[in-house]
Amino acid sequence: MASDDKCISRMASGLPWENWVGKAVACPEEFPFGTVFIIDGRRWVCLDRGGAISRINETTIWLDMLVSEPLYRYGTIRNVFIVKK
Repeated sequence: MASDDKCISRMASGLPWENWVGKAVACPEEFPFGTVFIIDGRRWVCLDRGGAISRINETTIWLDMLVSEPLYRYGTIRNVFIVKK
């Protein structure tokens, strides 16, 4: 959604995305909002969902990071430490 050429959409958690660039991820529904993922020593918070965001297999999940520039090449697999909420 846009207003005066500015995106005013909110994430699935209801929070405005602008405050969470570089800190939020879209994660599979099995993880509650607020779940923390540590990726390469950096803390990310589950605050969004998405149609392609899912568990790929028993040990692999798809996360979509809210970033202004990609941190990894598309499809890169990283080890993740999950702090369940």
